[in-house]
Parts: sequence; C-alpha cells; structure tokens
Amino acid sequence: MIGELTTPQYCFTGGKFQIEPKENIKDRLGRSPDYADGLGLTFAIPDAEREEEILTRLRDYGPGKNMDKCLAEYNPYEESRL
Repeated sequence: MIGELTTPQYCFTGGKFQIEPKENIKDRLGRSPDYADGLGLTFAIPDAEREEEILTRLRDYGPGKNMDKCLAEYNPYEESRL
C-alpha cells in the first residue's frame, strides 16, 4: 500500500491537481495500484460543475423532469407520512 501511494507523480494543470496516468504508475510499480485506487475512490469528491450538469439534464430531459414540482409539494412533516 505504501508503494502504491508514494509511486504516483503529480502536477498542476490549469489550476487543478492532476495525477499521472495509471499506465505510467503501472510501469514504475510493476503492477496495478489497485489498493490505492480503492482508497482514493473511497474519499473521491465529484466535480461540482459536472454534478450540476448531470442534475440539470435529469431535471430537464430525464425521469426527473417534474422533480421541481414534486419537491415543492413534498412536506416531510405531513401527518400521512408519520
């Protein structure tokens, strides 16, 4: 695990933190860094702009297109829900 976490190199591109491609890590490490991948994905935070884009598409075009109406009518304290 220590080797998998300390082998990757990184840089800043366009003001964002960027880790080198996995293929380069595999070449230097001699195997795939699967445990480090799993640990990283455990704490991964989605890109806020991308998440907003997905939510907009679902709201405008997908099954959630009437979601605003549903949310406006939702009342968690309504007696029928208790």
